[in-house]
Amino acid sequence: MKRVIIFSFFVLIISSQSLAQGVSKLFLRAQYSVTAIEYIGNKQYNDWMYLDLGKNESIYYSFFNHSRDSIVQSQISLGYSAYEIMENTRNIQRGRKDIFHISSESKTIKHYSVITAEHYYKSEPAEQIIWTISKDTLTILSYKCIKATAKFKGREWTAWFTQDIPITAGPWKLRGLPGLILKAYDADNHYTFECMAIGGIDRNLDMKAFAKFREISAKEFDMLVYKFKTDALTMLENKGIKITGAKDASGNTIDLKQRKSQYNPLEL
Repeated sequence: MKRVIIFSFFVLIISSQSLAQGVSKLFLRAQYSVTAIEYIGNKQYNDWMYLDLGKNESIYYSFFNHSRDSIVQSQISLGYSAYEIMENTRNIQRGRKDIFHISSESKTIKHYSVITAEHYYKSEPAEQIIWTISKDTLTILSYKCIKATAKFKGREWTAWFTQDIPITAGPWKLRGLPGLILKAYDADNHYTFECMAIGGIDRNLDMKAFAKFREISAKEFDMLVYKFKTDALTMLENKGIKITGAKDASGNTIDLKQRKSQYNPLEL
């Protein structure tokens, strides 16, 4: 029954969207539990990511980071001091600051991120992933899923997708299968994405919220990310920011001086 409702909702929204010129609606949300070992030898971090889907585009972002930012903005509007906001959000879990906007019309991926308090983004072509689909099946959230494998961004990926939700999308940059990807993991199990819930939403995709991000070249963006991930201490000190007791997105204490040798990026 749930599969019929989701599919019917999908068809209804797609049909109505074709009548709404210039309106970008998001109608479906997949919630993923994400675990990652970003630094070898460190504890894995955990996040909860939202994939919000529309007819021709999707946006992938951290629920924890979005919630934290909403609280901060609310308290700023109420006149709280920087110290009060810091104290009020101290125990709220931090999430990834990376946001991915994928357009199937322009076949582009825009990656937004905050690096040393600066807002940047890069735009790149949405690469075609060459998947090999097998006959193996698995049930996830009562949906029948089919196994597919591919090499992408330096890692060997296994993905499980369902044709019951005929949307060629998935977590992060994983896409290109004839159905929504509900689970994916690399061969080393360093990065895993597993869908925990799927439901309908009804909201506009407001790209005005990203006006504060400055576009830079993909090469410059990647270099800044690498420097921040491997030597954040120097980058922050160069900006006059002193860091003590650094923690990752899951609240684990990290040794900034050891990060370069341990760095294990999602894209190799």
